[in-house]
Amino acid sequence: MGRTFSQSDDDALPVFVFPNSLYFYCNEPQSLKQILTLYNPYDFTIRFTVLSTAPWKYKVIEPEGFIRPRSCLDITIRLLDATLSNMLKEDKFRVQMKREDKVNIQGKREVSAQLLARREDNLNEGKESDVFEQMNPSSSFHQTKSSLKGKRMDDSFESVSTTGRIERSDGSKTHIFYIFAAIMCGIILALPSGEKGSRVPEYLHVTSTLKIIVAYVLGLITSIICKLN
Repeated sequence: MGRTFSQSDDDALPVFVFPNSLYFYCNEPQSLKQILTLYNPYDFTIRFTVLSTAPWKYKVIEPEGFIRPRSCLDITIRLLDATLSNMLKEDKFRVQMKREDKVNIQGKREVSAQLLARREDNLNEGKESDVFEQMNPSSSFHQTKSSLKGKRMDDSFESVSTTGRIERSDGSKTHIFYIFAAIMCGIILALPSGEKGSRVPEYLHVTSTLKIIVAYVLGLITSIICKLN
């Protein structure tokens, strides 16, 4: 789910980022600038640092700083050297996090980055949605790279007819599903976490850990809803 625990600190923090991989395309100049979102679902301020295995190839806007409680921050990563010699080479970004009052790193997350010739060469694009549900490919539907433009689709979203045209199949139901899931996440976040004197029955109280996970899932669902719009 896009989180990693530091193994060297007893007060380890899960690190939440989106997406898990960055892809740049030689034939799309606008793709040479990517956004990496860092999440802080906690009740305290987080300090972060972004490192890279190839810092000379990238320009990171705000590579270190602070994230306020229960908020997120977009980091802009720009590829400076989009040459053929750098194609298919996988670089790594490491996002390190800790509480602002701590000295040692409490959590880290690695994000891969790769330069491809074109979007059609990316066989991994679209796999972020697998966090929610794994779709089984159907042999009755045919996909062409030129029509799909590199996007991996399943039967509930888009299917390709024998003429090569893309036919959208009842995407409104999928949109409603994500909205319903977002509402359920909001309800869970509104439930108390064991507060004394609460009027809510005790069996409806949820743990702080569950709220952290639900907050992260809600962020992913929100991103998907924005893409569907």
